[in-house]
Amino acid sequence: MILVAALLIGLGTMLIDLAFHFLLTSPMETPAYFLAKFLLAFIVAVPAIIFLRGLRGALIGGIVFDALTGVYYYVAYFTRSTVLSCCYLSPPAVHGLMNQTFGYLGGYPISSDLLTFAVVHFGAFFTSYLIVRRFCL
Repeated sequence: MILVAALLIGLGTMLIDLAFHFLLTSPMETPAYFLAKFLLAFIVAVPAIIFLRGLRGALIGGIVFDALTGVYYYVAYFTRSTVLSCCYLSPPAVHGLMNQTFGYLGGYPISSDLLTFAVVHFGAFFTSYLIVRRFCL
């Protein structure tokens, strides 16, 4: 049951992120990006389900998932891979958001778009975890 719940958390997280990208960003991310989101959420969900309960699992799991997503962006940036991400130089633009760059980390821009993605990725895992926890476990 734990693996099924983790798969559902991974799927929910990926679908929320897919909807966000489809509706509010351009250009659209690559299929490998969404597969990576699914796998990262699944990998984080397994120990979160086993060792953490309720809100704590959602919070800590969301933070870990968000951090791993950041690592994924940096790998895409440093490898210059157009397979890993469509925007290896900077994150996709969020429609209606004035992008402000606050600085650089290893040459990668830390911007309002990137911070928006951090909130969305955390929220996607957090929401998926709580829904699956409520109805499946």
